[in-house]
Amino acid sequence: MEGGILKRLEFLPIELGFGQPRSISGWPKPAKDLSFIERLIEMSAPYGTEIKIENGIGKIVL
Repeated sequence: MEGGILKRLEFLPIELGFGQPRSISGWPKPAKDLSFIERLIEMSAPYGTEIKIENGIGKIVL
């Protein structure tokens, strides 16, 4: 935020380990597959939303 105005939004896609052993199933961890962010980039482009991927983190520039 700058001067009380949101300038950038960052998000980290996660996976919850469903299908894994019960002891680790449901625990969030960073996703290795970035196809979610890539799809979000495609869907957001017509609305003028710019999303970049840096080190596995999606960054939306406002």
